[in-house]
Amino acid sequence: GQAVDFGDVQIQVDQNIDPNTGAFGPDNWGPSDKLVPFQNVYDHIAYIWSTFGTSPTYCNLTPADAGTAPPAPRGVHELLCFPDGVWSHCGNQIDGFNPYQCDPGNAPSTLGSAAPNTAQIWEETKFSLANFLGQRVRIRWIAQSWEFDATAISYDTVAGWSGTLGDEGWWIDDITIGGALQAQFTPTLDHKAAANGTCPVKACNNTVGDNGFNVSLQFLNGAGGAITTAVAGEQITVSAVGTTAPGGCINGGTQYRFFKNGVLVQDWAQLPEFVDNPATDATYRVQVRCSLDPTCISTATSPAANLSIGIYTGDGMDIALSASHTSGTTTISWPSRFQPPLVSGYSLYSGTINSPGDPTLNTLSTIACLAGTLAQPAGAPGPLVSATDTVTPLVGKATYYLAGHKPVTAGGQPALGRRGDGSLRPLPPACP
Repeated sequence: GQAVDFGDVQIQVDQNIDPNTGAFGPDNWGPSDKLVPFQNVYDHIAYIWSTFGTSPTYCNLTPADAGTAPPAPRGVHELLCFPDGVWSHCGNQIDGFNPYQCDPGNAPSTLGSAAPNTAQIWEETKFSLANFLGQRVRIRWIAQSWEFDATAISYDTVAGWSGTLGDEGWWIDDITIGGALQAQFTPTLDHKAAANGTCPVKACNNTVGDNGFNVSLQFLNGAGGAITTAVAGEQITVSAVGTTAPGGCINGGTQYRFFKNGVLVQDWAQLPEFVDNPATDATYRVQVRCSLDPTCISTATSPAANLSIGIYTGDGMDIALSASHTSGTTTISWPSRFQPPLVSGYSLYSGTINSPGDPTLNTLSTIACLAGTLAQPAGAPGPLVSATDTVTPLVGKATYYLAGHKPVTAGGQPALGRRGDGSLRPLPPACP
């Protein structure tokens, strides 16, 4: 699921609201941000090595106009680094029938196809610009990591252009914006006479269900399937579409608001879903209300309205170790985690700190493999994984333990977390 050559789509908002600027004066473009598609979603994530640093450049190709919001370990907000979603193998200019790794659930676009065998050259992707309503924006298509080693500067240098599968870069065509107003207009006034009869005394019955609602919350992946776990940076949809309103909402509508880790992320609206790309474990909550009756609002503490998702981070930070020591034996354990196909099981390492403190982490260079392959237990994620160590540290010394997801590639080395500055800790020796 990782790629070294890739691209995405980014957006900027003009922060100068003066209507006489723009084409008639100076712009004030804000920081670039990533647009996340809802059809033919990003098919890869940036290669995990993009988090390591500056040699080769890795994430130095992140545009300098992206601002400084986190994550910004190199001083610039990173839009094209692990674990962000990107496009890498989508569409097909070779045989025209295999869309490669585009979402197979979405029909390909045939726009621009001139020959009968080019049905899947073009893959149609869609973005929602609802969050930018009323704004003046500019959108760009950007590619990065066209880098192969310390010296090669192109595909031609590495393998030559002729006959190289997937060597034609990024084709972009038929860009359309739907639903945009083409000109100013004045809404027509409603002159109809008032209807006969009286309005209902109460729009909603808050004595049934959870103050008038039966809340249902679930996570969906990009293809609409229900999930409980995901890889960092993948798009998930927090959906309350299954919520029902037995209390009714006469002449009104059901509204939703979403929280992530206790923070409001999407305020009251008739949109029953919230789209996110979580980088770590997260807890989401939804509340539902009748737009015309403030007494009909679901409780925030209802178990049906609160849901957590476990995220595979790729750097080992999702593994939380516990230690116990009895009769000369130390037991290290942790709850098993979701693992994508690129890893299977766990490796456990240990090392010794020989002086009071180790602020520079120099001792990490001497860590040793304690358990090479600890299998993923049945029923994971959840059941505990554990290993023992019979070495008792001497007075004035300390033994520490680090665990990571074991790569399926022979000789692969697991990542073992991050330092305080956000960079990955040095790689351990390979476990057998």
